[in-house]
Amino acid sequence: KYQRKTRTALNLKASGISRRTQLRHKGGLPRATDAIADLLSLIDDCAPEHIVEQLVMDVVDAFWAIPSNPQERKHFITRIGKMFIIILRTTQGSRCAGLTWATIAALVGRCIMSIFTMPKLRGSKCVTRVLMEIYVDDPWCAARGTQEEVNTYFAMVAYTWLLLGFPMAFHKALRGPCVVWTGVQLKVTKDAVIAQIMEEKMAEIQS
Repeated sequence: KYQRKTRTALNLKASGISRRTQLRHKGGLPRATDAIADLLSLIDDCAPEHIVEQLVMDVVDAFWAIPSNPQERKHFITRIGKMFIIILRTTQGSRCAGLTWATIAALVGRCIMSIFTMPKLRGSKCVTRVLMEIYVDDPWCAARGTQEEVNTYFAMVAYTWLLLGFPMAFHKALRGPCVVWTGVQLKVTKDAVIAQIMEEKMAEIQS
C-alpha cells in the first residue's frame, strides 16, 4: 500500500510573497535512464575481479539545512496561536527554496565527483570509478572496483556529505547490486542493467 508523507510547508501565497518572487532559471532533475547509463558505463570496462554496487542515501531535512538570506527573513514569518515564528532556513512553500537546494546539491555532487576523477595516462579525457545522480534530496551513486575499494568509495561519499554539514539518513540507506531509487528498481549484473517500475510508484502516478 502506498504511504503518503507529511511535510511542513509555509503558505506564502496568502501573504502575497509568491506573487512577488520570480525564478530566472530552473534546476533539472535526473531520470532513471541517467542512472542506467551510468551503470552501463561502469560495467562496460569492468575487470573480472571487479564488482559494481549502488548506494542510495537520503539527505535529512535537506531544505532546512540551507540558511536563508537575513535580509529576506522578514518575509518568512508564520503565526501559531499567539506566537510569531521567524524562519531562519529555506522552507518548502517558498518559490526559490527548491532552486536554492538544487544549486547547493549540485555543488556538493561536483565536489564529491572531483575526488574520484583521475586523468588517463594518455589523452585529455578523465575516467572515474564512481558516478552520481541527485534527485532533489535523494542522492544515488554507483561504484566499480574490488569489494574493498567499493567499501572505501562509498565511505568517502558519505563522509564528504557529513563533513560539509549535511546529515544523512543512514537508517534508510540502500546498498547492493539491486536498489530502488525514485520509484524504479535498478539491478546491475556483469553485462546488463534491469530496470523495473515499482508498484508503489505506479499507484502514486495513477492517484
